Parts: sequence; C-alpha cells; structure tokens
Amino acid sequence: MNTFVIEAQTQSIERRGKFIVALSGGDLPQLLAQALVADDRVEWDKWSARQARSDIFFTDEALVPLDHPDSTCKAYTDHLFSKTSIPSSRIHAINAAELAGPGPVSTQVAERIAVDYEGQLLQAFPDLEGPGRAPGPPRFDMVLLGIGEDGHTASLFPSHPTLVETKWWVSPVLDAPVTVTATPIPTSRITLTYPVLSSARRLAFLCVGATKRVALANVLDVDIPRERDDKVPAGRIALAGHPVVVFADDEAVAGLRYPTTRFWEEG
Repeated sequence: MNTFVIEAQTQSIERRGKFIVALSGGDLPQLLAQALVADDRVEWDKWSARQARSDIFFTDEALVPLDHPDSTCKAYTDHLFSKTSIPSSRIHAINAAELAGPGPVSTQVAERIAVDYEGQLLQAFPDLEGPGRAPGPPRFDMVLLGIGEDGHTASLFPSHPTLVETKWWVSPVLDAPVTVTATPIPTSRITLTYPVLSSARRLAFLCVGATKRVALANVLDVDIPRERDDKVPAGRIALAGHPVVVFADDEAVAGLRYPTTRFWEEG
C-alpha cells in the first residue's frame, strides 16, 4: 500500500503539479497512519509546498461536529494529520457550522452541507467551472476506499437511490442504514457520488478481516452484471472500466478464487 500511495504522489506532482485525494473513513485512518507516518519516502513537505498544491477530501462524512467521535475528519486528524506537516488549509472538512446541535439533521441542512462541499471541489478543480469547463466530474489523483460487510463503499449503500445520482458530485444521505457493520453509524451523511469515485486516476480498496470476506468475494464476482447491480456498490466502482487495486489481508482473502499477490510485508 505504501508504494501505491508514494507512486501516486510522485507521478501526480511531477505531471500536474498537484496531488488531490479522497479518503474514506472506517478503519482506513488508523491503517493508513500505521503504514505511512513512519515511511520517510512519503514527502509530506510537498503536500504543503506552494509549487505542489495538495488537497485532501473525504469520500463521505457523518453530519456531526468535527470533534465528534463519528467524524471521519477527526479520525484522520487524530491518527494521521497531527503526525505530519500537512496544513489544515489543505484538508477539506464539511461546514459543521450548519449543524444546529444534537438531534436529527434536516433535509435542508444536509443539502446545504453537500452543496458547500461541492463548492470546495470546484475550488480544487477550477477547470470544471465556467466557460470552457472540462466535461465530466472531477478526477482525483487518488481515491482510497473501504468495503463494508454489506458491500457498501463511501456512503453508497445497497439499493439506495444515491447509487444512480449523476447530476451532483456530492449527495446528502439522510437514511443510511443504522447498522451496516458491527458498529452503528450516523444516519445523516454526505457522500461523493459514483461518477466522481469511478473517475479517479488511481483507486484502491483496503479490505481487512474475516468479516469482509463475503463482501470482497461479491465485489470481485465478475459474473454479476455490475452496471445493473445495486446490491454491491463497491463492485460497481471496482469494475468501472479502469484498473483498481485491492489491498486485503489473509483473513479477507481466505478461500477466495481470485489471483492474489503478496504485498503486506512491503516497506
């Protein structure tokens, strides 16, 4: 995984002078920190250098205050950002000021937060706005995703209307399943939509643990017509017509009838 991130960083900065990424939550913040913080090949100073603009977005986020335990931004700040030289100005969090306090989030508030986050995307991808605007959604240099036990990824859940959203790059999700793994998650969220995630220049899934084994097998099941399938959202992204890397441990791939390559021991 280290090599994947480092190559993405190096090539993006050399070719485009910037490195714009989207990171998923769950167990990814802690796993990325364990892998990358001590690796001196990661040039964190370039993430903050003027000549190499880097921006960090989140693939999805709970609509909670930024210091809330369920906040993806907080998880990355605690495990990764606080241990590197990445400045806060490069980290794109939701506009939590819109949240009035504890309790359900209204549709209007969720939509405003989603629109604000899409506005932050436009600032990072200025060629997508105005006359001569580039066609299609923004293309992240790297997207790192997880896979839920039910096959969801980001906050794209099985059989959810957000799966077919094509107009907006960021969508509110007000009725996320209360429990999609062993741990309940907030039902009000925002998520990057399928067209954005599937347009990334580099995309990888990180799948760890025996509880993800069935979901991973379903994601890699090429016999399912993914363009019509709404039961395995991660599979729709994984088979979107471009190379995708899956990093998985032995427990997740046990019994999997799919070619694998050892990677876990890499530096």
